[in-house]
Amino acid sequence: VATHAFRAQNALDLTPALKLVAGVRYDTIALQRDTLANPTTTPATAFSTFRQDYHPLTGRVGAVWALTPQVNLYAAASHAAEPVSQLVSLNVSQADFSLQRGRQYEIGAKGSWWRGRVDATVAVFDLRKKDLLTSTLDPATGLRISQQVGAQASRGAEVALAISPAGGWRIEANAALTDARFEDFNENLGTTIISRAGNRPTNVPRWVANVFVAKRFASGLSLSGGPRYVGERFGNNHNSVIAASYVTMDAAVSWTSRRWHLTLRGRNLLDEVYEPVAGTTMRRLADPRSVEGSMRWTF
Repeated sequence: VATHAFRAQNALDLTPALKLVAGVRYDTIALQRDTLANPTTTPATAFSTFRQDYHPLTGRVGAVWALTPQVNLYAAASHAAEPVSQLVSLNVSQADFSLQRGRQYEIGAKGSWWRGRVDATVAVFDLRKKDLLTSTLDPATGLRISQQVGAQASRGAEVALAISPAGGWRIEANAALTDARFEDFNENLGTTIISRAGNRPTNVPRWVANVFVAKRFASGLSLSGGPRYVGERFGNNHNSVIAASYVTMDAAVSWTSRRWHLTLRGRNLLDEVYEPVAGTTMRRLADPRSVEGSMRWTF
């Protein structure tokens, strides 16, 4: 794999309150795959399986507006590209696949108040990625093969709030809503082709939320922890297999004294039985309640 990349970027202050940012990148990727026909012979014989070249042009543009000394508004648009798998593992069956291309639009606001003790972020995003790689059945042989779907899109919003009141307290909370769906995806099932357009992609929750609370004491002792919520997800493209939502609770206690730093962490304290990844016929369960300790000594 031989790659060359050229990029340029700039930030321009149009006014003391308005800044424009932009960047462009051009990549040239030359891939050659040689497969050993008979590696047991001496010397091993080889033949070139295929060559492939990629020349993606990507970039981004955005603006930041200082509405007040404490509040910034921003907007950004970007375009990216990547191969369907790692280049070193790209095989003959994937040789004719194009790069996966995506674009993202985002607008939001960031603010800080109360002498930096309160931070807040609000963002709205719109993403689209096309030519994603998925598995399907070959209608002629019935074997599992790979194909590129038309597109996958998601729109949503994120909200985050962090407060640092007096007394060594730190409280953080965030939530995200994602409306993801397939676009132009006709799945080949071997006996028929079914459109999955409008369905939600697998393992994408609609809601995710976190709360984190920490307390520091003058003695070097620190306590932290909080819950995490993940909404239900689908385990197949048909959206007929559902993985239930779940809530987990993590906590930690640490103590620092000069060169010593001791930490005790508890994960999934509610002993929730849940599936971080859901499949059509197979589920992978997450770790049960667990506790781990660590000790660090600096010198």
